[in-house]
Amino acid sequence: CEHLIDDANEAFRLGADIVELRLDHIKDEKLTEEVLDKILSRIYFDRKRILITIRPVAHSGKYEGNENDRKKVFEHAIEKGVGYIDIERRSEILSSIVSLIKNSKEPKPKLIVSEHGLGLPKKDVVKAILDDAFAKGADIAKGAFPVTTLEELSSIYDTLDEISKIYEGRYTVMGMGQIGSSVRIMAPRYKMALVYACLPSKPLVEGQIPITKLERIWRILGLIRNVR
Repeated sequence: CEHLIDDANEAFRLGADIVELRLDHIKDEKLTEEVLDKILSRIYFDRKRILITIRPVAHSGKYEGNENDRKKVFEHAIEKGVGYIDIERRSEILSSIVSLIKNSKEPKPKLIVSEHGLGLPKKDVVKAILDDAFAKGADIAKGAFPVTTLEELSSIYDTLDEISKIYEGRYTVMGMGQIGSSVRIMAPRYKMALVYACLPSKPLVEGQIPITKLERIWRILGLIRNVR
């Protein structure tokens, strides 16, 4: 997990407002509460700016453990005061995580309920996915959809034109793939709550843009004033 610690501290130094810890990417040891303690103790920034994600293989992640163990790590992260928890919209432990957050001490972490692994849905389906995420307890609803053609890119912008007026500041929709990367650039225009960037030369998925490059593009386009 050394790379995770180093990357998190570097992301904060480069100006990230929030840093996602992809705990499902730990390769050298089993993910446990003790491993999480070790990681958090060596990240030298406010824990309220840390987002915990443990994405299972079934949802385009790398976690292969059982759901009970995953829930225990999430519970420990909540107890340790992290600021954000990401859980899949179709996860069997979602309701348990909602209850853990509801019963946690103030300030409570924000819950991101996310959807991954689907093809690019039509506009009404994207809206239904976000509505369902909010109905299940999300503070922020997230959808990440592959964009492989210019037609799909046009479709996702049509969708954003509508849903940005409904969910302003409470949602994020990412276009996956190189063609979809422009959605990350235009995210401030569409009032998204979060935009996922990466460290230089370390994209987790195709289409992610390095944080310093993304900020520079926003400044050039005059979008930086909209960044929260």
